[in-house]
Amino acid sequence: SAAAWFAVAGLVGSVLLVALGAAASAPEAVLLGLLIALAGLPLLTRDGPGVPTVAALPLVRRLAGSRPAPGTTARGVADFLVSLQPAWWVIRAVVAAALVLAVLVSADPALVVLLSLVTVPASVWLGHRTRRDRRQLWAVVPLNTLAAVLALDALLSTGSGVLGYSPTTGGYSAHLYQPGLWQDMDRQILDIRPVDAAGNPLTGVYLFDQDGRAIDTSGSFSCEDDLRSGGSAASPASPYPRGTTDYDPRTGQCVTIPPVPLLVAVPSATLQPTSAASTAVAPPATPALPATPALPSSPVPSAVLPVPPAPPAPQSSPVAPPTG
Repeated sequence: SAAAWFAVAGLVGSVLLVALGAAASAPEAVLLGLLIALAGLPLLTRDGPGVPTVAALPLVRRLAGSRPAPGTTARGVADFLVSLQPAWWVIRAVVAAALVLAVLVSADPALVVLLSLVTVPASVWLGHRTRRDRRQLWAVVPLNTLAAVLALDALLSTGSGVLGYSPTTGGYSAHLYQPGLWQDMDRQILDIRPVDAAGNPLTGVYLFDQDGRAIDTSGSFSCEDDLRSGGSAASPASPYPRGTTDYDPRTGQCVTIPPVPLLVAVPSATLQPTSAASTAVAPPATPALPATPALPSSPVPSAVLPVPPAPPAPQSSPVAPPTG
């Protein structure tokens, strides 16, 4: 019937939207896919647990008749995969617990384990119930698709970290992925304290990498998540120093601890900025002219040159006595 076709089309469209939305990290597409699955709700409310109206469709009958024959290798593989359903029920329960915690608080491993103690029994119960009532497939299959994509993404992320493969650069490296800023993957850098050449602390310094992206020291500490949710966390482009974040032991609230005074020794071999005078290009030197040969000196020493006689001193005439 048309209602059965509409229900099947809604289920297939829901699976595709959920898969694409989860792979592209688009929550709105995932939500739309889950809503499309509800298109078959009018049929499911009046059909039986075996959904006979849907089972009577020619396409569904052909798919049911295409199962491998008993005793073949393909049938053995299919039966083995069906036997793994309980393991899948546990996996989807853990993924559901991690997803719920990531949306509400943070996906802390300890909290995921605690919540899984509730979600695993519920998932196993739902799996057994779905075998008896096929109408629940319209809710279970889209959620299974979401859990499968998220589990595959987590597996690939873990594998890329273990193998050192970087999807962004398309190559392998020796580093494991850890949130925040790390020195040689061994020491986490929580804040940056810039100083000048004389060791004096600087404030209001913005740091960027070679691609012009802001260098951010924030990681995945739950205290930082609390600050982000409250709108008081530093943005990736905030100036340094920023201080560190931690829980106040008296109030239990996440606070920003201002940077304490820091005394550093700047190496004496630090290169100073080159002055403009030293960078000026010297003009090309003018080629020297050949020296003029010196004239030969007189062979007579100056000490034996004749000295002209001094002129005689003038004689004064005698003055006659006055006459009476």
